[in-house]
Amino acid sequence: MLNCSSDLSLSHKYWRIDGPPRPLLTDVLQVGDAARNAAMDQARECFGRTRLPDILHHPPEQGASHVHAHWQGQDRDGDGLIDHLAIWAPGGLDTESRTILDGITQLRIGKACWGLVPAAQIPCDARLWISATPFIGPRRVWSKPGKPKKGEGLGLIDQFWREATNQQDLPPIIEVAAIPRLKKQSLGPWLIGDSRGSGAPHHAVWGNFAVLFREPPQRDFAFGALSHWGLGAFRPAIATDLI
Repeated sequence: MLNCSSDLSLSHKYWRIDGPPRPLLTDVLQVGDAARNAAMDQARECFGRTRLPDILHHPPEQGASHVHAHWQGQDRDGDGLIDHLAIWAPGGLDTESRTILDGITQLRIGKACWGLVPAAQIPCDARLWISATPFIGPRRVWSKPGKPKKGEGLGLIDQFWREATNQQDLPPIIEVAAIPRLKKQSLGPWLIGDSRGSGAPHHAVWGNFAVLFREPPQRDFAFGALSHWGLGAFRPAIATDLI
């Protein structure tokens, strides 16, 4: 996903993932978890503890559910491989958080290790954005497979609108449209890397979207369940997306 701000240095950090073979885009949850682990290691080295500052770890106050960090692998060239890492917090990164993130140089998943090279932001003026990873409806509309929960009537598009309108610093949305899922795409691979294992959420509704804004967004954004770990992320649409 490309960044559309001229200067987001106080809230965003970007790296290029160096060294093939790069992780698959469907490994985005593993990448997010590995990035957080790298930050914890750096916090230990810098401050003698693994606990991260609140802005990197969890909402600092009740009701501020989207101000803390998103740990996101990005496929900027569209080849299905994660080539960049982005860590961003709409609430801004404090000095301690930036010190920790500035020291990250590697990403490890199992025995695989990649170098992290600081990367520049890529300006753009796109108003049309599309799903980079699937949006998962955050409301659990099923109590078990095949059995809807009582009183949970929100479908996929309604859940998306609810999530999108909660992020009030984004430009007004003119239009939203669901776009087809890829035939080879299923939700399973996207959830395998959830660090909670058997505690991974069971969600009945998910899909991909195209979103048209009145003006270009000035920051990265992601919606829905596990959006802080790489799912529900968006990128600017390019010409080949419209064919």
